[in-house]
Amino acid sequence: MLTPRSPGVSAAGRRSARPAPKTVRVAPTRAHRRKDRRHKRRRRSLGLCIRLVGLAGLIGFLIDGALFDQVNPGSGPRFSPALESGAQSDARSGATRPVSGESESPTPFIQERGQAGSGLAVGASDSPDEFTPRRGPRFAASGSRPRAIAVPEQGPGTFTTVAMEDRGGVVGGRSRTLYRVEVEDRLPLSKNVFARIVDATLADARGWGGGNQYRLDRTSGVAAIRVVLATPATTDLLCAPLATNGRVSCRNGSDVVINAWRWVHGAPSYRGDLANYRRYVINHEVGHALGRPHQTCPRPGAATPVMLQQTLGLQGCRRNPWPVNVDLIND
Repeated sequence: MLTPRSPGVSAAGRRSARPAPKTVRVAPTRAHRRKDRRHKRRRRSLGLCIRLVGLAGLIGFLIDGALFDQVNPGSGPRFSPALESGAQSDARSGATRPVSGESESPTPFIQERGQAGSGLAVGASDSPDEFTPRRGPRFAASGSRPRAIAVPEQGPGTFTTVAMEDRGGVVGGRSRTLYRVEVEDRLPLSKNVFARIVDATLADARGWGGGNQYRLDRTSGVAAIRVVLATPATTDLLCAPLATNGRVSCRNGSDVVINAWRWVHGAPSYRGDLANYRRYVINHEVGHALGRPHQTCPRPGAATPVMLQQTLGLQGCRRNPWPVNVDLIND
């Protein structure tokens, strides 16, 4: 006999009608809260340490660069050193011209212009600390106060003549030697300041005009001597095949080439006296253009001849930028 179903609830309904299991939330204990706080503190400390390490690295990098600039104001040679030669070919025209200057390697007995057959030794060797990496302090266009001047290693190779009215005439029976001042384009140095320093140096009574043999006058036209301020790469080109290595100046034929890097940085032998180093390098290279050969230190403690390669060392003498009482004393 069939029993009628109880109306209302099926088997599925009976299953769904079961009460859902209760979720029991356990309140965090004091130990859990302390553990969470410790984890947060550790994360914050780790982040702070990472930031401090990064900041310390940046400060160390800046200090290291500043100390490097102070300890290494010079520069190392760019190319392999070569020897000076008494008669060198002009890189621009192919002509043969006498070359002189301050090379960075020992040189053999060679001939200077006007010294044929003399066998005069005109070379000088540099000391190891003369030429160091190229980073270093910059100096103003005139004077020796530090200033942010970065001399480009290479320029366009074109020059601007600094205008000057030709004065003409001959004074005191001495034949006049004309010079022209040029500055390579795009150099971050004042053309007029460079020209004024050249003029003042060559007109000084302690200079080449202070004796009875020379008179130097500036012109903006045709001149026997061309005084140029050039970037290191252009200096190398104008002085070739003499190895100036981008760091020293030279005289090549009628060109007196002043290296702009050396003009800004000076030399260890004139440390702290950039103004007199500039006077020296002008007088030294113009002296070559006047036919003067290199000299050596006459005795320890004596005033150095201008024609000694003072950029490379003083050989025991005292630095001296003027020729009148040393180089011209017997003229």
